[in-house]
Amino acid sequence: MAPAIRKKLRLIVPLAYMVGILMLSSIEQSAVPDVDEPLRGLSPLLQNLLHIPLYAILAGIGFWALAGYTEQRGYKTGLTLLMVLAFSIIDETYQATVPGRTSSLMDVALDVTGGILALVVLTRMGRPGRQRKQNPAAR
Repeated sequence: MAPAIRKKLRLIVPLAYMVGILMLSSIEQSAVPDVDEPLRGLSPLLQNLLHIPLYAILAGIGFWALAGYTEQRGYKTGLTLLMVLAFSIIDETYQATVPGRTSSLMDVALDVTGGILALVVLTRMGRPGRQRKQNPAAR
């Protein structure tokens, strides 16, 4: 497969994941009682904390998708964080229109927290087989 096509295909993964999040946001609380059954036993605080891993995954696949376009970590990190924030705001705004659902700035904060945590891990990870350059003056 040509590298240009591979680069474009990488963008499909985060977009598909975002569609999945929007589908979850589309579920009315009272429409399908069995869908949220596993979450009913959790406290509302614990349910809200699930935003963190959901958006950490989004940040991870967004960061991965951008690897086909640039190797500059700072640029990828900033663009990924911006994507997480923008999509979180879009999702919460959309949720406000779904009967039985609410939106909150706390959810946006938890979403961004998940994104930041994922990006901290991803930017701190060394690549296998690659040694970090050491400052000769630090020895």
